[in-house]
Amino acid sequence: MKNLLFIAATAFLALSLNSCGTILNAKKKGKTEVFLIDAPAGLSVSSNGENLSIESDIFAATGKEHGAIEYHTNCVRLPRKKKATITLSAGGKTATVALKPKVWGKIVVVDALLTAGIGWWVDIPTGNILTLKPRLIDVPAALAGKPKSQWRSQGKLKRQEKRRIKKG
Repeated sequence: MKNLLFIAATAFLALSLNSCGTILNAKKKGKTEVFLIDAPAGLSVSSNGENLSIESDIFAATGKEHGAIEYHTNCVRLPRKKKATITLSAGGKTATVALKPKVWGKIVVVDALLTAGIGWWVDIPTGNILTLKPRLIDVPAALAGKPKSQWRSQGKLKRQEKRRIKKG
């Protein structure tokens, strides 16, 4: 009987704590980062008439032989489960960018690999599987009035920002 209780308790804990999205989002308080790539000095960002604070956060990390290298860049934090529209303003130019909650593919894969899919039982109902897209905003292109289809790709923005950070 004790073994059965132990197995049941262990299974309960494994199911309730085995969620990568929940673990990764725990300290974010329901918000996600939207990164502002190549943001000019003096950029202001607002959403629904409220000015947002521009912070610096890790947007990429690379493992190396003697530790990890973290790449920090400017970001704003917004609720990840709701649509949002942000307004960017700098140098007399203004742009609006619509953000939508989408499934965060990395969490889907990590839940599948590390928890054999059990994490989905927690992440999907709680919304911890969501993030806002686009995650990387091409600020110069947005301020120039280019549509998203003409922005640099998310992968290219990430690579260029990492190169910029390494140089300077």
